[in-house]
Amino acid sequence: MAEKSAGSDESGKVPFDISQGLGLADRGIAASALMSLADGVAVLDASSNVILSNFAWEEFGHAHSGLLMPENDNDFLNHWERAGMHDQALAALAAGLQGVLDGSRPAYRRDVEVTDAGAQRWIEVKIAPFHEGCTICLTDVTERKAVEASLVHDAMHDPLTGLANRALFTDRLSHALK
Repeated sequence: MAEKSAGSDESGKVPFDISQGLGLADRGIAASALMSLADGVAVLDASSNVILSNFAWEEFGHAHSGLLMPENDNDFLNHWERAGMHDQALAALAAGLQGVLDGSRPAYRRDVEVTDAGAQRWIEVKIAPFHEGCTICLTDVTERKAVEASLVHDAMHDPLTGLANRALFTDRLSHALK
């Protein structure tokens, strides 16, 4: 039998009010901790309605105009469709969210590309089950993706001339011969 984690009920799910049993001061600390997180965090109900979010969730939308979070965002997925997310990524996000909500997935993580005022941005989306809904954490990873692309480019090109090197030639040749 699986051991239940601290704060979970008999089914192993964390109760919605994780502050039960906490003193008033501890509840304030828990609320302050949530609100001070740099990543955007929201709690969604089983219908994917945002029922609780931190300041960074709201600021995330203001910093990325293409991702602007409406004050009463009642449907997370419809919001992301309006935000310019590519159809394939939107379908994967929808499947991941549904999988977490129906219990068929223990969690979900994906980097998604969105259009933000004409510029491409990368957002890491992490979804985890929570009570009868889930939590979603959004992190802007655009800089990380740029560094990764730069490293791949540097590995495949001569640093002096910028021309393709032997590794890139070999890679392209093997793909062409398939």
